[in-house]
Amino acid sequence: TALPSPRNRSRRRRWPAPVSSMPSRRRGQTLAQMALAWVLRHPIVTTAIIGASRVSQLEDCAGAARHLGFAAEELEEIETVLRG
Repeated sequence: TALPSPRNRSRRRRWPAPVSSMPSRRRGQTLAQMALAWVLRHPIVTTAIIGASRVSQLEDCAGAARHLGFAAEELEEIETVLRG
């Protein structure tokens, strides 16, 4: 399952309501860090391209490397939210 992305960048994509209940806080990560870890968990993915426009965003995204593994329950919870 891929993360939702906007079709038209001029319109904001509204994430499903349960995003706030995603396990990122329990994992000690921001949502951006957890999303990057989720993408990088796939063996075929070697690089995740981010759209940082500030140093603080770059530092936040780099923090994803501190916790890349997922428990089966976390993956199921994320998939449930992404399915809407």
